Amino acid sequence: MSTGPSRSFSSSSADTVTLSDGRVAHRDHVVLGSQLATALVAAIEALPERERLVLSLHHEQDMTFREIALTMDLSEARIC
Repeated sequence: MSTGPSRSFSSSSADTVTLSDGRVAHRDHVVLGSQLATALVAAIEALPERERLVLSLHHEQDMTFREIALTMDLSEARIC
């Protein structure tokens, strides 16, 4: 049973890079990923300090929104 058209991609070794974790990626994907990361950092830095704090507590400290609300003396609805 076919699940769709088969696709094959050919590229030279000059088109690929080996990442630090050993995975191989197409050079264009690495560049796009880097550009995306740069844009994401800029967008986060443009947020108000309170919103940056919420992101940091949730993603870096693994706090739940309820824990963040309690810590910041806000309702959980204000955090979400």
